[in-house]
Amino acid sequence: MVSLLSLQAAALGDQSPAAAALKDARSRFRSMELLYDQLYRTESHEIGSVRGYLDRLVETLVNLFPGSEDVTVHKEIEEFPLDVKRLSTLGLVVNELVTNAMKYAFRGTPGGNLAVSTRRDGDMIRVVVEDDGPGLPEVSPLKKLRDLE
Repeated sequence: MVSLLSLQAAALGDQSPAAAALKDARSRFRSMELLYDQLYRTESHEIGSVRGYLDRLVETLVNLFPGSEDVTVHKEIEEFPLDVKRLSTLGLVVNELVTNAMKYAFRGTPGGNLAVSTRRDGDMIRVVVEDDGPGLPEVSPLKKLRDLE
């Protein structure tokens, strides 16, 4: 599926909104592919390693983007097991955050820094994805209200 989506996106051209949607779908499929590959290589098919999965996922996602060789990736991913359902959900969230950072943070710049960290905090999992891109534009509260009218 990943290859088919890549071929179809390439046929549409890089500037096409449809190509962008296909590339996003490709990264989601790749995320699931990495998860299931990890699970089938281990003894347990119901529990996976957060560090093993996210480490490979982040590297794979970053490498999908042009200019990725100029982006420095910092990872602090705590090692702990997680059931497949939660691990796949975590992977999809990280997939979206890293993809958005790679799409928008480093556009028009010669590189930058991307940091991904996870840690277990009791029953919660804390995920932080940061970049040193320009950030979101400032929008005044009045402008927000006017836009809603």
